[in-house]
Amino acid sequence: MLNRYAQPAVFVKGEIPQAWLGPENMIQPKDGGWLLTTPNPLKTLSSLAARCEKQNIIPIQLSLMQPRLEEVFFSITGTTLRDNVS
Repeated sequence: MLNRYAQPAVFVKGEIPQAWLGPENMIQPKDGGWLLTTPNPLKTLSSLAARCEKQNIIPIQLSLMQPRLEEVFFSITGTTLRDNVS
């Protein structure tokens, strides 16, 4: 059910040029890095890792992020789990 309403994303943090993040990805700042929502997260992750290796850049973090239940709940209802409904 999680992937039905939200898709995996790639999180990247470090000295990675923003141009590498790609125009095809939805890019959002998150926790001092960038969250890339992409149609093919594994390909995006692999491409970023290869570019980093080629340019000898070691990112602080480069990871696949799975959607959390709370994010799916928000995408369906428009409210968070802790919103007060009066």
